[in-house]
Amino acid sequence: MEPALIVGASIFGGIALVGGILFAAYKFEQARTEKLKAIADELGLEFFPKGDDSVKNSLGHLQLFNRGHGRRMQNMLSGQSDEIEMAIFGYRYTTGGGKNQQTHQQTVISFQTPALSLPAFELRPEHMFHKIGKVFGYQDINFNSHPVFSKRYLLRGSDEEAIRKLFTADVLAFFESQQGISVEADRDRLIYYRSGKRSKPELLRGFMEEGFRVYGLLQHGSSGA
Repeated sequence: MEPALIVGASIFGGIALVGGILFAAYKFEQARTEKLKAIADELGLEFFPKGDDSVKNSLGHLQLFNRGHGRRMQNMLSGQSDEIEMAIFGYRYTTGGGKNQQTHQQTVISFQTPALSLPAFELRPEHMFHKIGKVFGYQDINFNSHPVFSKRYLLRGSDEEAIRKLFTADVLAFFESQQGISVEADRDRLIYYRSGKRSKPELLRGFMEEGFRVYGLLQHGSSGA
């Protein structure tokens, strides 16, 4: 075969391969959206394939929604009962650029309700660069009574006294029993997610139960603080 034909065939093969991968990804996302829409219908929730701007705007001051670029909500299930506005959605953002570009996707559950009165805080898994950052004054609220929690999580917020009151022994014990979860809150708003993890549609109800458990713990703590 002529060299030019070999090069042409290689280029065509590469284009076909990329096209096939993109098409498969599109079909996967399409099927995911359809499954989540069916779950929303079963639960009597509204469904917004491209998210809901009102929810996005109400949560925009939280740390998760200010990371990276190319931020996008999708496949949102939402509803309201007993003054609790709840939404579950996919959220993605991109960090870096070029060869170092990375897209982060996670499933998030959010709550907004006057039943919450929470100090602003961010809880996330603690990594090595956080430990190094402490040497240079990077904040991390630790609890001597719960060393596992203190080792496993980074907890930050401006009102340390209020945060310590919120994180009761029951709350700390719960988080010690979990791994890889993140929580952010500010006054009447609360979000729960696992960074970089999307819930499979068939496991979404279990994810919702996790979120409501965190909501219940912190709602009880905020009312008792």
